[in-house]
Amino acid sequence: MSLFKKPSKKTTLITLAVLAVCIGIFAVLELRGITSVFIDKKVVDSTSKTTSNAPSAQSDFKSDSDRKPAPATPAPETAVNDTSGTAQAQPTASPLVSKDGAITVYSPTSNAVFTNGSSLSGKASVAKVSYRLIDDVTGVTATGELGVVNGNFSGKFSFATKATQGRLDVFQTGAGGVEKSIIEIPVRFR
Repeated sequence: MSLFKKPSKKTTLITLAVLAVCIGIFAVLELRGITSVFIDKKVVDSTSKTTSNAPSAQSDFKSDSDRKPAPATPAPETAVNDTSGTAQAQPTASPLVSKDGAITVYSPTSNAVFTNGSSLSGKASVAKVSYRLIDDVTGVTATGELGVVNGNFSGKFSFATKATQGRLDVFQTGAGGVEKSIIEIPVRFR
């Protein structure tokens, strides 16, 4: 005599159906990042968070691709003196180069401290180089263009900020305001 009764076909089917529903619910929870038994939440949630209230120029931008022009913003309190390539920095061991090679930035370097009086300099095979300075408090604080003279460009920034970090975008502006040859340089402020 057996202690356990053999389950009926109906009981077996109900058990399998309940098990399939549970597996389905678990899979959905995993894919949505609610649970993390098999999928690391850090991989699932790749969205960057910001404390800035400034609107994003283009939230769906993918690095190394052309970018549609951003809406016009009010004039910031940052001034940039175009030094026509005369304040050209010496080439560094690791210059920042656009994907198509049209723009090379020597200064500032990635994650450099960018303060009042800092320069943007490099070389380019285009007539003008555009820039955009963004900080983590205000958002976009400066935009403009620097002329390229004998293949070199440079500009000296005058600004004050309470921000601690930001980004300097350097690019060429094509027809219709489309941004090309984009270099995004993370910077820190003091």
